[in-house]
Amino acid sequence: MAMTFTPAAIAGIALAATAVIAPTAHAEGLGGVSGWSPSTNVCGTGNLIPILVGNATNQWQAASLTVPNGLAANVQVFTSYAAALNAQGCGRAENLTAPGYSLNMQVAPQSTNVYYAMLGGVDYNAIGDSHNIAFGGLASGTANQGWYNMKLSLSTTESFSGLQANYQGTGGTNGSNQANFNLVACNTANGNVNLTDNILTPYSSSDTNGPWYGWDAPICAAWLPQGQMVDFQSWPTNGVTANAAQVNGTTLSFAGSSTFVLSGSTLAIRYVGITSNPQENGFVPIGNGINLATASNGDWAVTGIPLLGTGGGVQLLTGSTVFAQYGYGTQA
Repeated sequence: MAMTFTPAAIAGIALAATAVIAPTAHAEGLGGVSGWSPSTNVCGTGNLIPILVGNATNQWQAASLTVPNGLAANVQVFTSYAAALNAQGCGRAENLTAPGYSLNMQVAPQSTNVYYAMLGGVDYNAIGDSHNIAFGGLASGTANQGWYNMKLSLSTTESFSGLQANYQGTGGTNGSNQANFNLVACNTANGNVNLTDNILTPYSSSDTNGPWYGWDAPICAAWLPQGQMVDFQSWPTNGVTANAAQVNGTTLSFAGSSTFVLSGSTLAIRYVGITSNPQENGFVPIGNGINLATASNGDWAVTGIPLLGTGGGVQLLTGSTVFAQYGYGTQA
């Protein structure tokens, strides 16, 4: 079921959580799922979760989910919550032959599809089979495509233990090899599940782990629009380097690398030289729309920095030292 959401000019992302429909249990609403509750006791040792796939671009997109032989006994995807509870959702046979399969997810522009995955719970000997589920932003079989390996962890009885995202040579919003398809954080407030503008998979050139999904943790992903790449000033400092800057509407994002994993305590954002509203000069915290995404190898991206006022610029600092700056006539 496709659901419309209102795009917002957020650097690298045009997603906004919109109102959901009345809270009917597990109903697919505008922008997400309303009335979601933990599924731990619904299907025993199988983990039933929603997967939200959003399209913030202006053209149709096709995601793909590919499950290998053997593991398919413990990975089933449905287009509705009702279908997941019926068929082989909770009452699945123990003697499945479990052939591998690929599922293409066609998503209309500026809309979100909701799927439901049943992970684990079938006592089927998967020893020797691959446990990697390929989840990517292009149709199955597309040449030179990128994807995220979602490694399913099962107990000795095939009950669900967790799902670990892993990727290399993809991620981010700078024209990736899967149409800027990224895993993003879900908003699960008030029993609802909605997409957010927080990228969890910044570009990584080397093998790195993305988010870990435990019991009842929904999965959110989206194709993100590529903004305008812009010139900026950079002074690599203390092992931190800014490699790119991008403007999308009225917000700015930076991406780069570091010799350690950045955090909100090691990265600072400061406005300087704003003449139209001088009171806006000074430091701003990460949060409230400004997001920091990091990879385990040190790659990072900070998105959603508002471009405030005129005549000034935005600086990034590590410690007390400026290592990147956008503004002062440096725009392309």
